[in-house]
Formats: sequence, C-alpha cells, structure tokens
Amino acid sequence: PDLAAQHGLSVAVGAWIGTDPKRNDEEIANLITVAPKRNVVRVLVGNESLLRNDLPVSDLIDKIRYVKSKVWKPVSTAEPTHIWIKYPELAKAVDYIGVQILPYWEGIPVDQAVDAVFDRLDELHKAYPDKPIVITEVGWPSRGKIIPRKAYPGISEAELSSEAVPSLVNQAPFMREFLNRAKEADLTYYVMEAFDQPWKAAEEGAAGSYWGIYNAERQPK
Repeated sequence: PDLAAQHGLSVAVGAWIGTDPKRNDEEIANLITVAPKRNVVRVLVGNESLLRNDLPVSDLIDKIRYVKSKVWKPVSTAEPTHIWIKYPELAKAVDYIGVQILPYWEGIPVDQAVDAVFDRLDELHKAYPDKPIVITEVGWPSRGKIIPRKAYPGISEAELSSEAVPSLVNQAPFMREFLNRAKEADLTYYVMEAFDQPWKAAEEGAAGSYWGIYNAERQPK
C-alpha cells in the first residue's frame, strides 16, 4: 500500500487462506496490520478457498468475522458466482460480495462472454439485492488451451457446440466491450490482470500465464 500510495493508487488487500492453519494465521495477522493504511479500500479473506475445498464454509465465515472485528474496512472473500449462490450464509457474513467472473473457464465463446459476465451479476443481484458487488476478477487470456462449452441453466444444446478460444484477437475485444459496459453500469471491478505471470502455468495450465494486458516483459499486448 505504501508504494501504491506514491502513485495515487488504491489497494484491495487479501489474505491467502488455504489448507495450512499456521500460514492462514500469518496471512490474517498481516492483513490486519496492513488494512488501516489510508489507501486500502477493501480487504479479502481468502481467494477461491471454498472452490478449492481448502476448508469448510463455517471456518471461512469465522475468519471473516474475526477480521471484521479488527478492521474498519469493507471485508469479504473472493469466489465464483455459483459458490455465492450455494452459501447464502457466506453472503450474510460479508460486507460486499467479491465475485470472480471468468467466462473463459466456463467455455463461453468470446462473442457471448461479456453478456455472460452481466448474466452472473444479475444472478447475484437477484439472490442478494441488498449486497454491494465487486468483480474481483474479470478478463480473457491471450494464449492457452481451448475450453469446450459447459452446460449451465439457460444454455441450449446448440450452444454447447461452442468453445472458448484464448488469443490476442479475442482478448482485445472482450476487454474493450467489458470496459465500455462496466463504465455504463458503474461497476467496481478488478481486471485479471495487469501482467502475464509465467509461474501460474504450473497451477492453472498454459492459460494461467497469459491473462495480462501487458506481457511478462511489461510490454502492452
């Protein structure tokens, strides 16, 4: 946060919550220490911890409540839409909903992907009309494997033949369309992500390295 403040940037600070209780405690302690910085605007306790099945939802809620008792900033966690829908008790425990919306991983073709982002937002608004929503990840990779379309409510059999293709040619229009519509809708969001991160390939496959708007050498794509 101190470095970001030198450049007029606000910060959302996260604590990584996984399967190691000792590390979880250290992450939360660091989060509580950093959160009071003036340019920290919100905090996140965990990133897709439930999606990975790293801990029960009740344990994550306990950690969120503990951080809320120590930090005077909006507190949430980051999970995809279906996790928020599955656990209304989680939504009740947070100050805002931090949602990851990445149509690529659902196999949604790029020409339908931005509509899919807003469909997910509509689902959450209907389920939790009184909760603010922050899109904590949104983007499209410029390289990686093609993802087949996955079935979900509202999709026809014909559409299942479509697929998500990662490429520079697809990343650019997705981002431009999303940014324009996000401005019109006055959304709060974080683009996934600023720079390519090659280390992510080991965790997420080839596409994990190529979500950046800039490449790993900090050059604009």
